Amino acid sequence: MVIFLHGADTFRSRGKLRQIKERFRREVDKTGYNTAALDGKRLKVEDLEQALLAAPFLAPKRLVMVEEFFGGKPTAAVEKQVLELVQRPAAATAVAVFWEGELPATRKGGALLSFLRESPYAEQFEPLQGMPLAAWYRTRAKHHGAQFAPGAMERLMDCANNDLWRADGELAKLSAYCHGRAATIPDVQELASSDVEENVFALTDAIGQRRTTEALRLLQEQQRAGVSTPELVAKITWHCRNLLLAKAWISDHPNQGTSWAMADALRLHPFVAKKTLGQVTNFTLAELETRYRALLTLDRASKSSRANGSALLTLWLTTAAR
Repeated sequence: MVIFLHGADTFRSRGKLRQIKERFRREVDKTGYNTAALDGKRLKVEDLEQALLAAPFLAPKRLVMVEEFFGGKPTAAVEKQVLELVQRPAAATAVAVFWEGELPATRKGGALLSFLRESPYAEQFEPLQGMPLAAWYRTRAKHHGAQFAPGAMERLMDCANNDLWRADGELAKLSAYCHGRAATIPDVQELASSDVEENVFALTDAIGQRRTTEALRLLQEQQRAGVSTPELVAKITWHCRNLLLAKAWISDHPNQGTSWAMADALRLHPFVAKKTLGQVTNFTLAELETRYRALLTLDRASKSSRANGSALLTLWLTTAAR
């Protein structure tokens, strides 16, 4: 069996890939010994051959996933070898899944690509529009436990449109930020800002590299720009949580350290996953745990007392960047 997942909507195609892995583990291979994930951009034909033709261990099938093979710009000779491999009778004991993002419009359709597209298990994921997009927002809002006041979800859709990775992240942040109440239009306007997001990455970069002066400058710039302290705390807390999850994930998966794999596992936007992956080396796991706990304490203190939230955030920052 050969499955081909591709298209510009990588959020849904990665979700489909995740479903395939989970179903295979649940119904075919409870041990997890018969699953292989190969980086298609760096694929060696002999590695694919070994993965496809190896006899399954204590299971009837093997699952072999090849990600972004065409993104590696393979030669015609390599494509021919891969096609011959997946068509071998011995490969019938494997479920081969080829995952691609959006294929370049200029790419010529070779024999391998034609074979994959003609598979009865090929599925193309185009960006959602109109009513299907609105239905997706409602489903993911329910998944995250996010509620919306009239007009607020529409405002979020205006901001994120059909960038489902960004939209899903914004829904998660709004759910955490609002603590069970319905998100309002001002909540969406405060949190769904790509400029603030980029500046938070710069801020955490400065913290991770112990550049206290620069971190304080970046914080003050955000405050002067009118970004509220609760919004900054929510953004920084969300990002520190991602760093903590990424650090733990890399420790548990030392041989799967690609940003796509991490984005898939942690439900992060690919851009966020790539940036986060580049930052985790700046911190130890213990440092991230300490900073995250301190942020949660700061968040509670600033909301439940008359404490100066801005001063508390500045104090946290000077301590975190030491």
